[in-house]
Amino acid sequence: MKWFHVVKNMNELRKQYKKLLLKHHPDNEGKVSDMQEINAEYDLLFDRLKAETKSYGETRTYNENEENKAFKEVLNVIIGYRMEIEIIGKWIWCFQCFSFYFEQKNSIYRSCHKSNNGSVENSKW
Repeated sequence: MKWFHVVKNMNELRKQYKKLLLKHHPDNEGKVSDMQEINAEYDLLFDRLKAETKSYGETRTYNENEENKAFKEVLNVIIGYRMEIEIIGKWIWCFQCFSFYFEQKNSIYRSCHKSNNGSVENSKW
């Protein structure tokens, strides 16, 4: 593997994926081609780990593919805000996320203060 090293379980895979996103995501001045390679390796390792887990007789009560897809989508959305991200179990904790807060605040402001012609009113926030 080019991007992931010594991955023994899903938690290790996700931790390494998060670190790679922080460094190589296009929103953080990374290359799209690198992210495509990283995502392809992640998907391959995810499938391998999922198969190993099933071979040990463990059962799941949720859709692993949907959970994996949601995990990747969430990280790809929030990674560009340059916040500290910590993954604990199924929780994603975000710290130092002021740019995310202000982007969301401005987005809400723009959607609430549209004039009749569809443009944002020229008033101070």
